[in-house]
Amino acid sequence: MTTESSVLTLQVSPSFTTLQQELAAPRTRSFPCRSLAAPPPPPRHLFQIFISFFHLPVYNLRPLFFPFTTDEKEKRKKGSRLQAIMASSDQPSGTIACDAPTPGQPLTMGTQVLDAWAKMMQGMKPIKHIQQHVCTFAMYSHDMTRQIETHHFVTRLNQDFLQCAVYNSDCSSARLIGVEYIVSDRIFEALPPEEQQLWHSHAYEIKAGLWVNPRVPEMMQKVELQNLAKTYGKFWCTWQVDRGDRLPLGAPSLMMSPQAVKLAMVKPELVQKRDEKYSVSSEGLKKSRVEIEEPEWINPNADYWRKVHKGFAIDIEETEMKRMKGSMNRKLWKETLFSPGCCVVIVFIVHQLSF
Repeated sequence: MTTESSVLTLQVSPSFTTLQQELAAPRTRSFPCRSLAAPPPPPRHLFQIFISFFHLPVYNLRPLFFPFTTDEKEKRKKGSRLQAIMASSDQPSGTIACDAPTPGQPLTMGTQVLDAWAKMMQGMKPIKHIQQHVCTFAMYSHDMTRQIETHHFVTRLNQDFLQCAVYNSDCSSARLIGVEYIVSDRIFEALPPEEQQLWHSHAYEIKAGLWVNPRVPEMMQKVELQNLAKTYGKFWCTWQVDRGDRLPLGAPSLMMSPQAVKLAMVKPELVQKRDEKYSVSSEGLKKSRVEIEEPEWINPNADYWRKVHKGFAIDIEETEMKRMKGSMNRKLWKETLFSPGCCVVIVFIVHQLSF
Protein backbone atom coordinates (compact mmCIF):
# COMPACT_ATOMS: atom_id res chain seq x y z
CA MET A 1 0.00 0.00 0.00
CA THR A 2 1.30 3.45 -0.82
CA THR A 3 0.24 6.83 0.44
CA GLU A 4 0.03 10.20 -1.21
CA SER A 5 0.82 13.45 0.52
CA SER A 6 -1.57 16.32 0.81
CA VAL A 7 -0.14 19.77 1.54
CA LEU A 8 -0.52 22.05 4.53
CA THR A 9 0.36 25.62 3.56
CA LEU A 10 2.61 27.53 5.94
CA GLN A 11 3.02 31.18 4.99
CA VAL A 12 6.21 32.96 5.94
CA SER A 13 7.61 36.38 5.19
CA PRO A 14 10.17 36.68 2.36
CA SER A 15 13.72 36.58 3.61
CA PHE A 16 17.11 35.56 2.34
CA THR A 17 19.05 32.76 4.03
CA THR A 18 22.76 32.13 4.06
CA LEU A 19 22.02 28.42 3.68
CA GLN A 20 20.24 28.81 0.33
CA GLN A 21 23.10 27.34 -1.68
CA GLU A 22 23.63 24.53 0.81
CA LEU A 23 19.94 23.61 0.61
CA ALA A 24 20.30 23.02 -3.12
CA ALA A 25 23.48 20.96 -2.67
CA PRO A 26 23.58 17.14 -2.27
CA ARG A 27 22.81 15.91 1.21
CA THR A 28 26.30 14.45 1.64
CA ARG A 29 27.82 17.93 1.57
CA SER A 30 28.87 19.51 4.85
CA PHE A 31 27.61 22.90 5.94
CA PRO A 32 30.38 25.25 7.09
CA CYS A 33 29.36 27.76 9.74
CA ARG A 34 30.99 31.18 9.63
CA SER A 35 32.26 32.36 12.99
CA LEU A 36 30.33 35.17 14.61
CA ALA A 37 33.64 36.92 15.18
CA ALA A 38 34.59 36.81 11.50
CA PRO A 39 34.72 40.27 9.89
CA PRO A 40 32.14 41.03 7.20
CA PRO A 41 33.28 41.22 3.57
CA PRO A 42 34.59 44.65 2.54
CA PRO A 43 31.85 46.94 1.13
CA ARG A 44 31.98 47.56 -2.58
CA HIS A 45 29.60 50.46 -3.07
CA LEU A 46 28.86 53.72 -1.35
CA PHE A 47 25.41 52.50 -0.36
CA GLN A 48 26.93 49.38 1.21
CA ILE A 49 29.44 51.48 3.14
CA PHE A 50 26.61 53.60 4.51
CA ILE A 51 24.58 50.57 5.59
CA SER A 52 27.56 48.65 7.00
CA PHE A 53 28.25 51.63 9.25
CA PHE A 54 25.04 50.77 11.09
CA HIS A 55 25.84 47.02 11.02
CA LEU A 56 22.75 46.24 8.96
CA PRO A 57 22.66 43.60 6.21
CA VAL A 58 22.30 45.22 2.80
CA TYR A 59 20.12 42.51 1.35
CA ASN A 60 17.41 43.05 3.97
CA LEU A 61 17.03 46.72 3.03
CA ARG A 62 17.43 46.35 -0.69
CA PRO A 63 13.70 45.87 -1.44
CA LEU A 64 13.06 49.24 0.22
CA PHE A 65 15.04 51.09 -2.43
CA PHE A 66 15.22 48.71 -5.40
CA PRO A 67 12.15 46.52 -6.08
CA PHE A 68 12.79 42.93 -7.12
CA THR A 69 12.42 42.05 -10.78
CA THR A 70 10.03 39.34 -11.92
CA ASP A 71 12.90 36.90 -12.46
CA GLU A 72 14.25 37.51 -8.98
CA LYS A 73 10.83 36.97 -7.44
CA GLU A 74 10.50 33.66 -9.27
CA LYS A 75 13.97 32.60 -8.07
CA ARG A 76 13.08 33.43 -4.48
CA LYS A 77 9.80 31.52 -4.70
CA LYS A 78 11.64 28.58 -6.23
CA GLY A 79 14.10 28.69 -3.34
CA SER A 80 11.27 28.62 -0.78
CA ARG A 81 9.64 25.68 -2.56
CA LEU A 82 13.02 23.94 -2.61
CA GLN A 83 13.30 24.25 1.17
CA ALA A 84 9.84 22.73 1.62
CA ILE A 85 10.70 19.86 -0.71
CA MET A 86 13.94 19.22 1.10
CA ALA A 87 12.11 19.19 4.41
CA SER A 88 9.24 16.99 3.33
CA SER A 89 10.28 14.62 0.57
CA ASP A 90 14.04 13.96 0.57
CA GLN A 91 15.18 10.40 0.84
CA PRO A 92 17.54 9.69 3.77
CA SER A 93 21.24 9.68 2.94
CA GLY A 94 22.47 8.37 6.28
CA THR A 95 22.19 8.91 10.00
CA ILE A 96 24.10 11.19 12.34
CA ALA A 97 26.09 9.53 15.09
CA CYS A 98 25.51 10.65 18.64
CA ASP A 99 28.95 12.28 18.81
CA ALA A 100 29.03 13.63 15.24
CA PRO A 101 30.01 17.32 15.25
CA THR A 102 27.52 20.04 14.34
CA PRO A 103 28.98 22.85 12.18
CA GLY A 104 30.46 25.59 14.34
CA GLN A 105 33.46 26.68 16.37
CA PRO A 106 34.44 24.95 19.66
CA LEU A 107 33.26 26.54 22.89
CA THR A 108 35.56 29.24 24.19
CA MET A 109 36.64 29.45 27.82
CA GLY A 110 34.55 32.59 28.29
CA THR A 111 31.43 30.83 27.04
CA GLN A 112 32.00 27.86 29.33
CA VAL A 113 32.48 30.14 32.34
CA LEU A 114 29.27 32.03 31.49
CA ASP A 115 27.32 28.77 31.10
CA ALA A 116 28.61 27.44 34.42
CA TRP A 117 27.69 30.67 36.21
CA ALA A 118 24.23 30.79 34.63
CA LYS A 119 23.58 27.16 35.52
CA MET A 120 24.50 27.89 39.13
CA MET A 121 22.49 31.11 39.47
CA GLN A 122 19.42 30.54 37.29
CA GLY A 123 16.42 28.44 38.19
CA MET A 124 15.96 26.48 34.92
CA LYS A 125 12.49 25.59 36.22
CA PRO A 126 11.00 24.26 32.96
CA ILE A 127 13.96 21.89 32.52
CA LYS A 128 13.77 20.68 36.11
CA HIS A 129 10.15 19.68 35.56
CA ILE A 130 11.15 17.02 33.02
CA GLN A 131 10.29 13.82 34.88
CA GLN A 132 10.57 10.90 32.47
CA HIS A 133 12.59 9.58 29.54
CA VAL A 134 10.66 7.49 27.00
CA CYS A 135 12.19 5.68 24.04
CA THR A 136 9.88 4.81 21.16
CA PHE A 137 9.59 5.10 17.37
CA ALA A 138 7.96 7.45 14.88
CA MET A 139 7.54 7.75 11.12
CA TYR A 140 7.04 10.62 8.72
CA SER A 141 3.42 11.27 7.76
CA HIS A 142 4.26 11.82 4.09
CA ASP A 143 6.70 8.86 3.87
CA MET A 144 6.15 6.09 6.39
CA THR A 145 9.12 4.12 5.10
CA ARG A 146 11.26 6.67 6.95
CA GLN A 147 11.22 5.52 10.57
CA ILE A 148 13.28 6.87 13.46
CA GLU A 149 14.02 6.03 17.07
CA THR A 150 12.93 8.90 19.30
CA HIS A 151 13.71 9.89 22.86
CA HIS A 152 10.99 11.85 24.63
CA PHE A 153 11.84 13.83 27.74
CA VAL A 154 8.45 14.32 29.33
CA THR A 155 7.03 17.19 31.38
CA ARG A 156 3.62 16.64 32.94
CA LEU A 157 1.59 19.85 33.10
CA ASN A 158 -1.37 17.96 34.56
CA GLN A 159 -2.95 14.52 34.41
CA ASP A 160 -4.42 15.22 30.98
CA PHE A 161 -1.55 17.01 29.23
CA LEU A 162 2.10 16.12 28.65
CA GLN A 163 4.70 18.00 26.64
CA CYS A 164 7.82 16.29 25.36
CA ALA A 165 11.15 17.57 24.11
CA VAL A 166 12.15 14.96 21.51
CA TYR A 167 15.80 14.07 20.88
CA ASN A 168 17.46 11.63 18.51
CA SER A 169 19.28 9.88 21.38
CA ASP A 170 19.82 10.11 25.13
CA CYS A 171 23.51 11.06 25.02
CA SER A 172 24.80 14.45 26.17
CA SER A 173 25.25 15.76 22.61
CA ALA A 174 21.83 14.60 21.37
CA ARG A 175 19.99 16.77 18.85
CA LEU A 176 16.67 18.35 19.74
CA ILE A 177 14.69 17.13 16.73
CA GLY A 178 11.15 18.11 17.63
CA VAL A 179 8.34 18.40 20.12
CA GLU A 180 5.32 16.23 20.91
CA TYR A 181 2.18 17.14 22.82
CA ILE A 182 0.15 14.36 24.42
CA VAL A 183 -3.45 14.79 25.56
CA SER A 184 -6.05 12.55 27.14
CA ASP A 185 -9.02 11.29 25.14
CA ARG A 186 -11.23 13.75 27.00
CA ILE A 187 -9.27 16.73 25.69
CA PHE A 188 -8.87 15.20 22.24
CA GLU A 189 -12.61 14.79 21.75
CA ALA A 190 -13.05 18.54 22.31
CA LEU A 191 -10.70 19.46 19.42
CA PRO A 192 -12.07 20.50 16.00
CA PRO A 193 -12.15 17.65 13.44
CA GLU A 194 -9.56 19.32 11.18
CA GLU A 195 -7.20 19.58 14.15
CA GLN A 196 -7.76 15.96 15.18
CA GLN A 197 -6.46 14.84 11.80
CA LEU A 198 -2.94 15.94 12.80
CA TRP A 199 -2.85 13.66 15.85
CA HIS A 200 -2.05 9.98 16.30
CA SER A 201 -3.17 7.35 18.83
CA HIS A 202 -0.88 5.53 21.27
CA ALA A 203 -2.83 2.33 22.02
CA TYR A 204 -0.94 0.02 19.67
CA GLU A 205 2.41 1.61 20.49
CA ILE A 206 1.88 0.85 24.18
CA LYS A 207 0.41 -2.64 23.75
CA ALA A 208 3.12 -3.75 21.29
CA GLY A 209 5.93 -2.99 23.75
CA LEU A 210 7.42 -0.25 21.57
CA TRP A 211 6.95 2.46 24.22
CA VAL A 212 9.72 1.93 26.77
CA ASN A 213 10.76 3.79 29.93
CA PRO A 214 14.42 2.74 30.15
CA ARG A 215 15.49 1.31 33.52
CA VAL A 216 12.00 1.75 35.03
CA PRO A 217 10.45 -1.53 36.29
CA GLU A 218 7.41 -2.57 34.27
CA MET A 219 5.31 -3.11 37.40
CA MET A 220 5.80 0.51 38.49
CA GLN A 221 4.36 1.91 35.26
CA LYS A 222 1.35 -0.35 34.76
CA VAL A 223 -1.16 2.33 35.75
CA GLU A 224 0.69 4.94 33.73
CA LEU A 225 0.64 2.75 30.64
CA GLN A 226 -3.08 2.11 31.01
CA ASN A 227 -3.68 5.86 30.94
CA LEU A 228 -1.26 6.47 28.07
CA ALA A 229 -3.00 3.85 25.92
CA LYS A 230 -6.00 6.18 25.78
CA THR A 231 -4.02 9.29 24.80
CA TYR A 232 -3.31 11.04 21.51
CA GLY A 233 -0.16 12.84 20.39
CA LYS A 234 0.90 15.52 17.90
CA PHE A 235 4.58 15.34 16.98
CA TRP A 236 6.40 17.88 14.81
CA CYS A 237 9.92 16.99 13.69
CA THR A 238 12.14 20.03 13.04
CA TRP A 239 15.51 18.35 12.43
CA GLN A 240 15.64 15.38 10.08
CA VAL A 241 18.84 13.71 11.24
CA ASP A 242 17.89 10.44 9.54
CA ARG A 243 18.30 12.27 6.24
CA GLY A 244 21.85 13.24 7.15
CA ASP A 245 21.08 16.89 7.93
CA ARG A 246 23.82 18.43 10.06
CA LEU A 247 21.60 21.45 10.67
CA PRO A 248 17.80 21.79 11.14
CA LEU A 249 16.69 22.64 7.59
CA GLY A 250 13.42 23.53 5.93
CA ALA A 251 9.87 23.16 7.19
CA PRO A 252 8.82 20.90 10.07
CA SER A 253 7.37 17.48 9.31
CA LEU A 254 4.35 15.87 10.93
CA MET A 255 5.12 12.48 12.48
CA MET A 256 2.89 9.46 13.03
CA SER A 257 3.00 6.59 15.52
CA PRO A 258 3.35 2.86 14.75
CA GLN A 259 0.10 1.05 14.03
CA ALA A 260 -1.06 -2.55 13.55
CA VAL A 261 -1.01 -2.39 9.75
CA LYS A 262 1.83 -3.36 7.44
CA LEU A 263 2.59 0.19 6.30
CA ALA A 264 3.06 1.41 9.87
CA MET A 265 4.94 -1.52 11.39
CA VAL A 266 8.35 -0.60 12.79
CA LYS A 267 11.30 -2.21 11.03
CA PRO A 268 12.58 -5.20 13.07
CA GLU A 269 16.19 -4.03 12.89
CA LEU A 270 15.28 -0.73 14.56
CA VAL A 271 13.48 -2.49 17.39
CA GLN A 272 16.31 -4.98 17.87
CA LYS A 273 18.90 -2.21 18.05
CA ARG A 274 16.90 -0.35 20.68
CA ASP A 275 16.22 -3.51 22.71
CA GLU A 276 19.92 -4.41 22.78
CA LYS A 277 20.86 -0.92 23.92
CA TYR A 278 18.56 -0.96 26.94
CA SER A 279 18.57 -4.73 27.57
CA VAL A 280 14.82 -5.07 27.09
CA SER A 281 12.61 -7.33 25.01
CA SER A 282 9.78 -5.70 23.08
CA GLU A 283 8.17 -9.11 22.64
CA GLY A 284 8.37 -9.73 26.36
CA LEU A 285 6.85 -6.33 27.09
CA LYS A 286 4.09 -7.06 24.59
CA LYS A 287 3.18 -10.24 26.45
CA SER A 288 3.24 -8.52 29.83
CA ARG A 289 0.95 -5.76 28.56
CA VAL A 290 -1.81 -8.05 27.32
CA GLU A 291 -3.87 -7.17 30.37
CA ILE A 292 -3.77 -3.44 29.57
CA GLU A 293 -7.23 -2.53 28.35
CA GLU A 294 -7.50 -1.07 24.89
CA PRO A 295 -9.61 2.06 24.45
CA GLU A 296 -13.26 1.26 23.78
CA TRP A 297 -13.16 3.65 20.84
CA ILE A 298 -10.32 5.35 18.97
CA ASN A 299 -11.48 8.46 17.17
CA PRO A 300 -11.18 7.82 13.39
CA ASN A 301 -9.91 11.36 12.83
CA ALA A 302 -6.71 10.34 14.62
CA ASP A 303 -4.29 8.35 12.45
CA TYR A 304 -6.14 10.04 9.60
CA TRP A 305 -3.91 8.44 6.95
CA ARG A 306 -5.51 5.07 7.68
CA LYS A 307 -8.86 6.39 6.48
CA VAL A 308 -7.81 8.43 3.42
CA HIS A 309 -4.45 6.79 2.58
CA LYS A 310 -2.80 10.20 2.41
CA GLY A 311 -0.24 11.94 4.59
CA PHE A 312 0.45 15.58 5.40
CA ALA A 313 3.40 17.66 4.22
CA ILE A 314 4.16 21.36 4.64
CA ASP A 315 4.79 23.65 1.69
CA ILE A 316 6.33 27.08 2.28
CA GLU A 317 5.16 30.05 0.28
CA GLU A 318 5.86 33.77 0.52
CA THR A 319 3.29 36.25 1.74
CA GLU A 320 3.08 39.95 2.41
CA MET A 321 3.99 41.02 5.93
CA LYS A 322 1.34 42.47 8.19
CA ARG A 323 2.45 45.88 9.38
CA MET A 324 1.80 47.70 12.62
CA LYS A 325 -0.50 50.68 12.51
CA GLY A 326 1.43 53.79 11.63
CA SER A 327 4.29 51.93 9.92
CA MET A 328 5.35 53.31 6.56
CA ASN A 329 5.29 51.10 3.49
CA ARG A 330 7.90 51.21 0.73
CA LYS A 331 5.96 53.64 -1.47
CA LEU A 332 5.41 56.04 1.41
CA TRP A 333 9.10 55.87 2.34
CA LYS A 334 10.07 56.86 -1.21
CA GLU A 335 7.55 59.67 -1.32
CA THR A 336 8.81 61.00 2.00
CA LEU A 337 12.50 60.60 1.22
CA PHE A 338 12.30 62.46 -2.09
CA SER A 339 9.75 65.06 -1.05
CA PRO A 340 10.80 68.75 -1.38
CA GLY A 341 10.63 69.30 2.36
CA CYS A 342 12.90 66.34 3.11
CA CYS A 343 15.38 67.45 0.44
CA VAL A 344 15.55 70.93 1.99
CA VAL A 345 16.26 69.45 5.42
CA ILE A 346 19.00 67.21 4.03
CA VAL A 347 20.66 70.13 2.19
CA PHE A 348 20.48 72.25 5.36
CA ILE A 349 22.11 69.51 7.48
CA VAL A 350 24.88 68.95 4.94
CA HIS A 351 25.50 72.70 4.75
CA GLN A 352 25.77 72.99 8.54
CA LEU A 353 28.13 70.02 8.78
CA SER A 354 30.40 71.50 6.09
CA PHE A 355 31.13 74.41 8.42
